[in-house]
Amino acid sequence: MQNFDENAIIERIRLLREQYAGSRGRTKFARTLSISASTYNYYENNRVPPIEILLKICQVTGADLNWLLTGKQIPKTSISEQKKLAFGPSSSLLRKIDVLLSENPDLTEPISAFVDLLCEKKALEKQLHPEILPAKPGW
Repeated sequence: MQNFDENAIIERIRLLREQYAGSRGRTKFARTLSISASTYNYYENNRVPPIEILLKICQVTGADLNWLLTGKQIPKTSISEQKKLAFGPSSSLLRKIDVLLSENPDLTEPISAFVDLLCEKKALEKQLHPEILPAKPGW
């Protein structure tokens, strides 16, 4: 069994929170994790959170759990790296959508309907001749 440096884990959590919510974003980050600000403060100051919270931190920030626990980067052939390559620049968008839906599950249907509309629009554009399409992108 591997021993983990608790202070280093807490420091990496703080780093992820600052990257995600800014240096003064503890309350925002706590809300995103569905915990109280005081509980999050407790974790960031002197206690490693339970695994459920560590997993949620990784899910929200896109961090790798292995890195969060050990500080070691994952090999480039890992599944996490493959996902980064597959999603590229849109990974930020996917994280935002994930956070939005985790905080507002009632938005699942409207967002899904919007994506369906965008797909239908693209399918219709493929069927039209280029001269019929508008010069500027949009509806």
